[in-house]
Amino acid sequence: LEGYCYVLTHPGTPAIFWDHAFMWGDRYYAAMQRLVSARQKVGVHCRSSVKILVADRTVYAAEIGGHDGRIRMKMGPGHFDGGGEGWEMITGDGDWAVWWKLGYEGDDDDVEDVE
Repeated sequence: LEGYCYVLTHPGTPAIFWDHAFMWGDRYYAAMQRLVSARQKVGVHCRSSVKILVADRTVYAAEIGGHDGRIRMKMGPGHFDGGGEGWEMITGDGDWAVWWKLGYEGDDDDVEDVE
């Protein structure tokens, strides 16, 4: 699920394999549903901005701007707390987690682009 955590929270046009969603069990299906729902609700799109918050051997964390909010995500066994004022954890399972902040006023250009 760490791969889907990245693909479904970052800019681009994501894809989910049929068997991963419908044949790997309820746990995978429910997690992917929450990730897709968060992407849609926050308004992440193919040109969303990304700010890398942490990138080391044990954890990768980023903040992604959308039309209607922002997402923070982390992958890896290292520690990263994506919470804070206005942030809510929406899904996660040990080595990955996703938080969102809805109703963000301003546009997603406030999060720096990574080139």
